[in-house]
Amino acid sequence: MNPPESQKHLLSKSTFIRGLQCPKSLWLYKHHYKLRDKISLRQESIFVQGTNIGLLARQLFDGGIDASPPDNFNYLQSVNDTYKYINEEQEVIYEAAFQYNQVLAAIDLLVKSANKWYAFEVKSTTSVKKEHLIDAALQYYIITNSGIELSDFFIIHLNRKYKRNGDLNIHSLFTEKSVLSEILNLQTFIKETIRQLLNSSISELMPSIGIGSQCYQPYPCDFIGTCWKQVPENSIFDLGGRGAFSIATELYKKGIKNFENLPEGLELDADQYKQIESYLSNKPIIEKEEISTFLNSATYPLHFLHIEEFSTAIPEFDDTCPYQHLPFQYSILVLQETGEIQTFNFISELGKDPRIQFYSSLKLNIHKIGSIVVYDANIMQVFKLLIAHIPEFANQLNEFTNRVVDVSIPIKNKSYNNASLKGVYEKSKVIASFAPQYKYENCKKNFGLDAGQIFINIPNQEDDKLKDQIKTKLIEYCNNEAEGIFIIWNGLKDLIIN
Repeated sequence: MNPPESQKHLLSKSTFIRGLQCPKSLWLYKHHYKLRDKISLRQESIFVQGTNIGLLARQLFDGGIDASPPDNFNYLQSVNDTYKYINEEQEVIYEAAFQYNQVLAAIDLLVKSANKWYAFEVKSTTSVKKEHLIDAALQYYIITNSGIELSDFFIIHLNRKYKRNGDLNIHSLFTEKSVLSEILNLQTFIKETIRQLLNSSISELMPSIGIGSQCYQPYPCDFIGTCWKQVPENSIFDLGGRGAFSIATELYKKGIKNFENLPEGLELDADQYKQIESYLSNKPIIEKEEISTFLNSATYPLHFLHIEEFSTAIPEFDDTCPYQHLPFQYSILVLQETGEIQTFNFISELGKDPRIQFYSSLKLNIHKIGSIVVYDANIMQVFKLLIAHIPEFANQLNEFTNRVVDVSIPIKNKSYNNASLKGVYEKSKVIASFAPQYKYENCKKNFGLDAGQIFINIPNQEDDKLKDQIKTKLIEYCNNEAEGIFIIWNGLKDLIIN
């Protein structure tokens, strides 16, 4: 193995991937780090989840030695430690770090077996993605050029077919896939890209790159606040529908920033023209006949139902798979034909499988007749998964499914098209278009996380009083969501009356 470099690295795996996505983002990261957008709590929770899965995967190769650095500023120590452990003939090294040509790469698991070295990188996904191969190709390039000959390179990911039954089975939870042939084909590309990115990162001139798909793919960039600050609030990027982002990007490159300046003869679909017409006229487009037919398909009493789910990468309960969605909360606003309204809600007990609790409560609060009105029918998948878990209640759950009415349909098919929706059918925007005065607050605004993430994080709170307060807030939020569906329904009714 070659002696480790003594200089601090200029590129790491993360900055290489950043630069590959957008050299301008890499340059800003190196020269104007403080301009980065604030990392959301959701993104932080994803990072934590990835770290935890990496730690769990170490159990696949017990007894290893950890080469992790003491902090993010001392990776040279990690490189030196890795070199030392290899010379000491350690056979399993966690977070082994290597540096070549001022590029740093760490690997989750470096394993020696039968005098041959194998690399294993852990991902929290349920499959190998294209961007994972780029990661692996860079790691292979740095490790092998540091003097370690790798006999194979594996990506370890979660097995989507694994179903928990009793104690967690680590060897069944994870799947190993060799990617050696794919990453060997990328070595020339990696070498040339490193050269380009090293030059770009140390240049005094910022790369001249306009906004485009690279701002979001494969990862949302954390310099969007900087690069997009010249885009007006109501812009061409509000265009919805198929191919909208590509169309908007090309128009923006030509200096067209809003709908008022669209060129003649632009090829758009009918729904996109409807959106533009609504915006320019400042009037909603309303297809009364279609909306009326939709509303008349529902029967009283109307059950305005909102549910919340959570999912975890590592299945917590028997008969669950990685990332399986589990319903833990609902609110129902029941409207009788007489105008009488009742509200019911439920939230699961912490630390317990919520599925039977959820169903047992729900069946008590849904009448034997009447439509179940939802916004965006993910409830269908919820009922399907509940049937798989508790088949003895299949008849009742199938009957519920047959009564579901999805009030997002008139929005999706553009029977109602309001410029304020900006080409999407986001629930909060639809509510605001019908009831601007309604103080609709979602979980992200209150907590910075989705309701499911908030719920599974409650046990981490040490203060029981705070736990109760968070649960109360979740119930208030869920009630607001059910009321929001009611507002949309009434808004659609008013459109065909007025």
